[in-house]
Amino acid sequence: MSETTAIQWCSHSWSPWWGCTPVSPGCAQCYAAKWAKFTRGLEYRKGVPRQRTKNWDLPLKWNKAAAGLAQRPRVFPSMCDPFDAEVPWTWFCALMDLIIRTPHLDWLLLTKRPENAEAMGRRWAADRSLNWTGFPPNVWLGASAENQERADRRIPILLIIPAKIHFVSAEPYLGLIDFNRWIRWDHTKDEFGIKDTTVESDIDWVIFGGESGRRARPCNCEEMLISLDQCRQANIAVFMKQVGADPQFPLSQGSGFKPHDRKGGNPSEWPSSFRYREFPAAA
Repeated sequence: MSETTAIQWCSHSWSPWWGCTPVSPGCAQCYAAKWAKFTRGLEYRKGVPRQRTKNWDLPLKWNKAAAGLAQRPRVFPSMCDPFDAEVPWTWFCALMDLIIRTPHLDWLLLTKRPENAEAMGRRWAADRSLNWTGFPPNVWLGASAENQERADRRIPILLIIPAKIHFVSAEPYLGLIDFNRWIRWDHTKDEFGIKDTTVESDIDWVIFGGESGRRARPCNCEEMLISLDQCRQANIAVFMKQVGADPQFPLSQGSGFKPHDRKGGNPSEWPSSFRYREFPAAA
């Protein structure tokens, strides 16, 4: 968590607190949990108190420096889930207040708990006597989806929450995800259990990535390419972050490929069909 970051799709990584509770298979090799245990002795599990950070002035400095810039800096809270219900309510409110105070920054709020997001946003707005019409315009709201099951649960919820940009992080990519279910979704149907609700937006951006680390699970790159192509055909911006430490390519694209980059994050090593690093048009 620092002023510079190795995460290619954001400008800064900064977190208001550390700590989380695993909720799905994508959490099994969580880099944040490993780093927190190594540096702070902090366990990422249910019931363990979260640790609030002390450098809340950093985003204010970035915001001041960003005034007038053509490229808006993107800030990603990398060590927590912003919509973690185990976090003290005053901390969440302080984060939302900070987002309001930094209008020259775009905040990439990525969650595995989209079911909490709108209720928490509405409660914060009510506490501040604000009229809730959705998240502030400098919020990009995202949901993690590592496989079809999690995509089916989280993406429909994500899409009904008012936000300027909706994005999906398919990292680690652990199984085929059919994005056509939402690209061609008749938003008035309640096939996903959402009743009497209209969708605010389609998916604007998808991040793809294989898992890294010594125990990285295999990434089926043939399946990932199917998902990537679905998004590109639908004019959804695609950011291919990495193929992971154990990428599995079909024979036609070089089976047995092992990246020199330990995370598989060097695009020059990939087949050309994977080399996309785009951002949403509305950004």
